[in-house]
Amino acid sequence: MKPLHIQLSLFSQYLKKAAAKELFSEASIAQAKGERIFGLRIPYLLDGISIKSNKSFASINITLGYYQWEYDLLTLYHRRIEALSQKYHVDFKQLFTFCFCHEMGHAKQQRLFESIGYFPNKFKIWPEGVVVEIEETKYVVTEKFQVSSKPFWDAFSCYIQDFAINKVLLQNVMQNEICRPVAFDFSAPAISNNVPRQFIVLESLAMLPHDIDVCEHGGLLQDEKRLFVESKKKILGDKWDVAYDLLNKIEFADPESILDVTIKMFKNILGVHASFGYSPQRRSFLFKDYSTVPKYWNKDNYEILFLM
Repeated sequence: MKPLHIQLSLFSQYLKKAAAKELFSEASIAQAKGERIFGLRIPYLLDGISIKSNKSFASINITLGYYQWEYDLLTLYHRRIEALSQKYHVDFKQLFTFCFCHEMGHAKQQRLFESIGYFPNKFKIWPEGVVVEIEETKYVVTEKFQVSSKPFWDAFSCYIQDFAINKVLLQNVMQNEICRPVAFDFSAPAISNNVPRQFIVLESLAMLPHDIDVCEHGGLLQDEKRLFVESKKKILGDKWDVAYDLLNKIEFADPESILDVTIKMFKNILGVHASFGYSPQRRSFLFKDYSTVPKYWNKDNYEILFLM
């Protein structure tokens, strides 16, 4: 008989292999569901990055998956998904499948945007700072102001795209199961009185499409929705209702509807003029900073949004 420590080591290796086999099995199931919904099959990576933070889950925006458009590749952070599912007592398989299919939605969305000649991954901003007015106070927003580790404009636009994807997933009986517990996680630290009002307002503006997405597609009960909306309106006033009406006009399969709503959200929520269709950009200019670009981006010219 082998020594006990060797037996334990072998048993540990067996458990790791079994867990990996089960995880890849779940990924295959999720991939098949995403293929059924979006009609494409995308390669993926399972990344074991954990949540390295002492902060409350509810106080930080945690990336659970990512579609790398340059490589046409999905990355799922399965350890983060597992940690959140345990924290909020959510079924890991359901949450993992939702995250996988959501990122597949981004892959499909990029292809839909390409079909109308719109490149959504770059903005041209003029001047450097754009003025946003709320409650008769003007705030200057630049690329340096970030939300969820993204420039303000990128975050705002991406959350609009998320809304369109999650609308489709809900129609296919899938929703982000952690939205509800995170939205009402009162263990999160309260907003400090030392946080400038400007920061709170600007972050709330950038997060507005995300918050409406949570309200519409996150499984909140009616009383919870009422409380959630009231808390947001205390900061943003009637901008919630304006954004809500605009976002609900989005149809995922119609990329022009997403682009139209994005332009109107910039104007009606942020007071920023977004122009499209006036200055085609050559692909050699747009893609010069990328080492690789998927073959489906094959037009000579694409339009981008100009913000001013």
